[in-house]
Amino acid sequence: MTNKLLFFANIFVNSKENLIRMEDSFKSIDKTLFNEFVINIRGKYSNEAISFLRRQGIQSLFNINSGFGWFHDTYILTNKIKFKYIFCWLEDQICMNKNYFNDYLKEVYKFDLDIARYTYSYDISNFFDINKFENTKYMYFKLMSKKDFDGIKNGPFIISYGSLMKKELFNKILLDNNPGVWSKYTPFGFEKNSEQHSWLPLKIGFIKKEIFASIDDDHAIHSNSLQSRGLYPVRTKVRKKSDHLTKYILSGKKYLIREKLNFLLVLIKIFYNIMRLNISFTIFIKYYDHIKSKIIKPEHLPILEIIEKNKRKKFLLLSIDNQLSYLSQIYEKLNLVFISNTNFTKPKENNINLIPYNYASSKTDRNLNELYNGFKIEINLKDIDIKNHFLVTHKKIYEIISKELIIKKTQVIDEFVLFDLDY
Repeated sequence: MTNKLLFFANIFVNSKENLIRMEDSFKSIDKTLFNEFVINIRGKYSNEAISFLRRQGIQSLFNINSGFGWFHDTYILTNKIKFKYIFCWLEDQICMNKNYFNDYLKEVYKFDLDIARYTYSYDISNFFDINKFENTKYMYFKLMSKKDFDGIKNGPFIISYGSLMKKELFNKILLDNNPGVWSKYTPFGFEKNSEQHSWLPLKIGFIKKEIFASIDDDHAIHSNSLQSRGLYPVRTKVRKKSDHLTKYILSGKKYLIREKLNFLLVLIKIFYNIMRLNISFTIFIKYYDHIKSKIIKPEHLPILEIIEKNKRKKFLLLSIDNQLSYLSQIYEKLNLVFISNTNFTKPKENNINLIPYNYASSKTDRNLNELYNGFKIEINLKDIDIKNHFLVTHKKIYEIISKELIIKKTQVIDEFVLFDLDY
């Protein structure tokens, strides 16, 4: 395969300032260096960001945010594309030297690196013996092993998101699907710190000079951001302290603590639902362990009660993002069929497929009823026997199939519609 380079982003644009910085970052980059662009925008200002990128001529623009999280959505967007290297765009950084970046890319290709930073965040001589590295015009590189990182803390990450990396390594991280202490809806767990040796060995490259500079982050190098240097306008409150690698890690741990504290709120929510929906306390006791381990959402207790009262019927569950998948395990002895799109699935292999909707294409084929979190829903029920079933379907699926069915009565619970099918 030729050295095909993919420009990729799955980013969160949630303020006007984020939008302006994203636009400035994109304008600073030489687009001719890339063979293809795939950009996914989430957040409050996603429509504005997509409109900007469409005006820049980008042909693959998405607005997906599935329940499976950042790793899954990123894999879905990139797996089928043929490329050797991927450029993971940090939209809050400005390219300061286009020519240097072009020459740096040539060396990455020439020396067949697994991963190479494009951000200049560390003087690596503070951590490694650079005499043991290959010394080229634009970089230091080395096939690095566990021995190279032994004893290093708060140093250069083994895998940094602000990098160029081979598709094989990129996919390996995505399929590992381990967000660590972070939320699965963020890319923070994508990076692997200097103590995560299982990702080694890797041929890693470090740039000698600055190519990209952070707009407001002085992380690792004091007063190095563009705002600190007076090279970028300050429109919002400046960070009081930006040497915050440790704070990043602590915030991740705080996320886990918050997750544990949330269980108290879950219990309150459960009792509220029991009272509001007149759910029997027996159901709550029976499934307490499943609720405690977050297998069952409190909002779904009424669905369980309906199934409990209708055990003699055949049940068919049509789901999105594997919601209610636990029911097929709980009721494995029941005549219950569960159908959903699956994690890291390939389209056309299932009865329900979610296809990323490209917002750069014409809007004439856009049917809002068939869109879910930026995906177009494709359903094939031709091979499924749905006669005489009690159906539990996601609302979006119900909107698509309801016109073809004869339905006397429905009941809506959370994101699902429940009904007997008169077919």
